[in-house]
Formats: sequence, C-alpha cells, structure tokens
Amino acid sequence: MAACSHWSAPKYVLAALALVSAGVSAYGAIKGGNDQADALAGQAGAHLAQADEAVYLKNREIEAKKQEALTQAGRIRERARSIRSTQRAQAGASGAVVDTGSAQHMVDQTNFLAERDALAVAYSANNFTNAREHEINGINKAGINSAKSKTKMANAALVGGYTQATGSALGGAANAYAAL
Repeated sequence: MAACSHWSAPKYVLAALALVSAGVSAYGAIKGGNDQADALAGQAGAHLAQADEAVYLKNREIEAKKQEALTQAGRIRERARSIRSTQRAQAGASGAVVDTGSAQHMVDQTNFLAERDALAVAYSANNFTNAREHEINGINKAGINSAKSKTKMANAALVGGYTQATGSALGGAANAYAAL
C-alpha cells in the first residue's frame, strides 16, 4: 500500500505542472496579443498624425497661394491706375477731352485688360485651391482608412491572444486531467 500512495503523488504534481504551464502559456498569449494590439494602435495614431500634418501643409499652401494672388491682383490694378494716369495726362496735354471719345476708349481698354488679368490670377488661385482641397480629401480618407485597418488588426490581435490563451488553458486542463 505504501508503494501505491508513493506513486500517486507524481500524478498530482504532473497535473499541477500542466495547469501552471497552461497558465503561463495563457498569460503569454494574452500579453503578446495586447502588445501587438498596442503597437498597431500606435501605428494607427501615427498614420492619422501624418495625415494631419499633410493636411496642415496643404492648407498653408492654399493660404499662401491666395495671399500671393491678392498681392499680384493688387499690383496689376495699381499698375493699371498708373497707366490710366499717364494716358489721361498725355491725352490732356495733346488737347483731347479726356473723358470722351477715343481717349476714354483707351482708358476703358486699360481698365478691361487690367481687370481681366487680375481675374485670371484669381481664377488660377481658385483652381490651385480646388486641386489642393481635393488632395486634402484624399489624404484624410487615406489616413482614416489606414487607421481603421490598423484598429481592425489590433482588435484581431487581441482576439487572437485571448483565443490562444483559452486554447492553452483548455489544453492544460486536459493534460492535467489525463495525468490523473
């Protein structure tokens, strides 16, 4: 009888070791899943930050282009005023009536051409703005899609870690039961 009780103790020890091993494996699986999920969540945040930075730079380009267009249009109009003054002075010096006939037509042409050039600058700036805003929409969508993808991968890593932990725990329990 003494020999029989001596041999039953190792079975319980083996069962206990199987359970401890299963617990360690389960903890490792959960920890690994959590670490992978954290890394993927960090990547998602980095993708959003990169998208935000790109959008910020595009918006700065837009504002710079708008300011440049305003400045350039102002210069065109200022130059037109100078030309009109010269035209009026020359017409007046030659004895022509400044606000009628061909003298007025010349001033009107100058006004028309200057305003056309100023509007062309504004139109160009508007096209630039529209193109950059289209790029911004694409950047935002890409950043969001990338972050969503990384978030899904992070969730999958968590589920994978817990699934592996459950498998380890069940396998350990089965090994412990088999050891008895």
